[in-house]
Amino acid sequence: MIRNHLSADDFKTRIQWHPEDAIIRVDGRRKILVDVDAMHALRETIVNTVGQERARGIYRRFGYGCGKADFEQAAATNPEAAPEDLLALGLQAHMFMGHVHAELTKTRLDMARKDLRAEGVWRHSFETDCILPLGPSSCWMLQGYASGWASALVGKPVVALERQCTGAGAPFCIFELRTPEKPFGPEQVFLDDLGQVNLEDHIGLLEQLAADLRMAQNRLMGSEAKYRALFENAPDMMMLCDPVTGRILDVNRAVVERLGYERDAVLRMTLRDLHPQKDHATLSKVIGPSITDPVGSSPMQLVGSAKQVCSVEAAFSLVPFAGSTVLQAIYHDVTGFQTAQMALREAEELARIGRMASAVAHEIRNPLSAIVSGIRLLTSSKRSEEERALIFDTILAESERLDSTLNDFLQFARPRNPRRKPENLEGMLLDLVRIIWSDKDAVGSVVPKITVSPDLPLVNCDGDQIRQVFWNVILNAIQAMAGQGELAVDVTHENGLVRVSIADTGLGIPPEELERVFEPFHTTKPRGTGLGLPIARRIIQAHGGAIVVKSQPGTGTSVTFTLTSEGIDGNSQSPAHR
Repeated sequence: MIRNHLSADDFKTRIQWHPEDAIIRVDGRRKILVDVDAMHALRETIVNTVGQERARGIYRRFGYGCGKADFEQAAATNPEAAPEDLLALGLQAHMFMGHVHAELTKTRLDMARKDLRAEGVWRHSFETDCILPLGPSSCWMLQGYASGWASALVGKPVVALERQCTGAGAPFCIFELRTPEKPFGPEQVFLDDLGQVNLEDHIGLLEQLAADLRMAQNRLMGSEAKYRALFENAPDMMMLCDPVTGRILDVNRAVVERLGYERDAVLRMTLRDLHPQKDHATLSKVIGPSITDPVGSSPMQLVGSAKQVCSVEAAFSLVPFAGSTVLQAIYHDVTGFQTAQMALREAEELARIGRMASAVAHEIRNPLSAIVSGIRLLTSSKRSEEERALIFDTILAESERLDSTLNDFLQFARPRNPRRKPENLEGMLLDLVRIIWSDKDAVGSVVPKITVSPDLPLVNCDGDQIRQVFWNVILNAIQAMAGQGELAVDVTHENGLVRVSIADTGLGIPPEELERVFEPFHTTKPRGTGLGLPIARRIIQAHGGAIVVKSQPGTGTSVTFTLTSEGIDGNSQSPAHR
């Protein structure tokens, strides 16, 4: 490494790079570029093969030889340079080659006495990048290089030792250079390392280690190429970011294509720049110096160059990359899926409205036609009193049917919130049974069987709405039995819940129809809106309960619903039980 000046610009002029010949030269001497990861693999192999003490000696001796040779060439190229300048040139040699940032903080050089006392700082040592994964250690090769350069300068052995090292967890390395008068302790160990290691004796080992190094480097390059291909061609948007600041370090092609930014523009941003304000609370759980386990997956949004919003499912994780840990963000674009979902919901809603309109039109048309026909009959010719009475009865019945249909429709379309108050379910049920069974033509010979738990409390509910549920379910059961059978109503109370079961002995419901019983406007009856059970379910759910229909063809059907008795004094019982 020969140079007349200490400037970086001058150093650049001394580099000759011939990529077509695979040759890099500095001041005419050939150089090679080696990954720090590969140096780590080499160091690990040497330590595991010969042990830590002999490995330390190999590295110090190797560094010593390099430092001594570099000094001799530098001194020959700069014959007029002062010793202090030559000492500083050794620091510059390391810095220009990317080995370490070095600076002297104290220097005392007496060439007449061949005495050197100096202290300095190493920062960003390539060796600490290698040795951190192997545990606390020291920058052996840098120590050897500094010793070789300084020993050649002074003309006497100079020991280079570290008071602290980044490899042992310190923020930077502090080194000392000194010519020992009476070596002892670490000084003697250092000199022993330089003297006891004969590189010629280990040439076979070093050749094998060099081969292993090349293989490790090839594997690393292959793995990096595979990762880059997977990263770049992934269908999802992927970003690598600084886990502390959120600064974006790299993005794949999908980010550029979908968000519309130039790659260089994205690399000047942070994650917060790409997310709307509402997502920043989630990002605070992902980015920061104390985040060790970022949020796994979360629905978020990204904002593109044209302010377009992209809905994504985001996944964050910390991953090793290029010797450090980075935040990996993967964004799965769900914008199209959400748009399709919204269109599907709109289509389903339109279809439901269409079915509802068709059903309502059908249910209104029939009674309305009967009413119009009756009125025409009354006005078209003279009728006997008996005929007129029959027509009036028909008009009245069809008007009541029309009114019932419209009431059902309005109740389903515009449900109101329950107006709760304590109600006596048993009394309500007995009143309805009495009213319904007063119409013998409707019930025929169906027999009601009512069973009520003796400890049934009052229920906090909307009496009118629950009465509607009883009415709809009981009438459905009577119609299913075609005038004969048994209607069993069982009311029990347990664990704060009132359970009502209404069962009939009719023909039952086929399985394909059973799953549609709560579908609005679906009915198998010749006359009916198909809103009875949908209205009942909506009322029960508004009360915080649940309703279930079970049926066995040929056996019958049961409808069970629950209501909560919370909020009512547990000692408050129905009047019949007081």
